[in-house]
Amino acid sequence: MWSVRLAMTALALMIVVSTILSGLVVVAFETPVDSMDISDPKVLLFVVLANCIGVLSGLVYALRAIGPTALRWSPCSREDAAWAVAMVVPSFAIGNLIAIVAGYLGVHSEPQMIVEAMLTTTSIPALIGTLTYAIVGASILEEALFRGILQPAFIHRFGVVSGIAVTSVLFGLVHMADVWVVVPLIMVGAIAGWLRHRTGGLGAPILFHAAHNAVAFGFTVMAT
Repeated sequence: MWSVRLAMTALALMIVVSTILSGLVVVAFETPVDSMDISDPKVLLFVVLANCIGVLSGLVYALRAIGPTALRWSPCSREDAAWAVAMVVPSFAIGNLIAIVAGYLGVHSEPQMIVEAMLTTTSIPALIGTLTYAIVGASILEEALFRGILQPAFIHRFGVVSGIAVTSVLFGLVHMADVWVVVPLIMVGAIAGWLRHRTGGLGAPILFHAAHNAVAFGFTVMAT
């Protein structure tokens, strides 16, 4: 039976593999972390690949334990799709409110490092590849792991509200390389979790995640 312990093991595996592979960038390019240019096309693609392999490792571990039937990949209905796209609006509203409050507290928000690297890279193929992963790949893989694997285990153990809340907090914390995005991403995770619970499948949260990332990148481009 799938349990919280096994779910956390899958998450830990994702973090460990991603961290080790990302650390190999320092070795491969012989550049200190504090002076590494992540906008370098090779570095940028290496970081994206490390993240992709990390999430995949957690998913493979989970699916070997519980089987592929744990993930419901059936497409969402038009109503569910409408909800997914519409929820991008409150997601950004909450995110902007958090940014305003954080600014008053002296914590200024900035684009995520990977987004800033995408905006400054000189390689169009690297930009296209990274953007495609951010909108499509990350949305599918991260939702499969967090909303498909972790959330059901936590809901079974703690109940619906607490299960979604715990999963959302973990989703935000795994992005803490950019500490100012942790709280907004917790809210993104909560909305995706609600969509997963409401629709019973992964179609709506994946669509919401993809739409959110696409709109976020678009707003960042317009703001620069």
